Amino acid sequence: ALALYQAALSATHPLVVVARDVRHLRMLESEIKFFQNSAAALNTHLLPDWECLPYDSVSPHPDITSERLKTLALLPRTSRGILLLSANTLCQRLPPCEYVSGQSFILKSGSAVESVHLKNQLATAGYLSVSQVFYPGEYAVRGGVIDIYPMGSDQPFRLDLFGDQIERIRFFDPESQKSTETTDSIELLPAREYPTD
Repeated sequence: ALALYQAALSATHPLVVVARDVRHLRMLESEIKFFQNSAAALNTHLLPDWECLPYDSVSPHPDITSERLKTLALLPRTSRGILLLSANTLCQRLPPCEYVSGQSFILKSGSAVESVHLKNQLATAGYLSVSQVFYPGEYAVRGGVIDIYPMGSDQPFRLDLFGDQIERIRFFDPESQKSTETTDSIELLPAREYPTD
């Protein structure tokens, strides 16, 4: 891990490191993070395995899909760093960069938005309409309040609308539904790795 970290620091392009399985992948990720210091911070991206077979009746867990989409969205903008993946993940096909970037959009505080248009945009991106948001890829609309749990995010967001304008964007805890700190903007990634149409 130390040798990989030092090689990535001197490289002018991202390094791709393939581990033999998920256990070794996670172990390598924690070792690289141990050797990182804040002065020479280096982007380390993890592309986790689906942990299910491609044609299995079980879908990947939403947290895994969220982490994969976050990495796939960041990769085209990465000029240096380390990409960690397992041998199984290396064998899987990936969506084109245009799909992930084309289905992503940014919401900013103070910008105008129509709730009907936003709901259509979320549905097109693969988000699921629910009564209460708990997992990545879900959204809920309750009058002038829209809760969204974006893929690639650690916590969900709450949009407070005043008419057709986003008045405030707040983080909230999905367990207690209580709002915490505010932010100026959020980036929404698609909810699935592949289009379903």
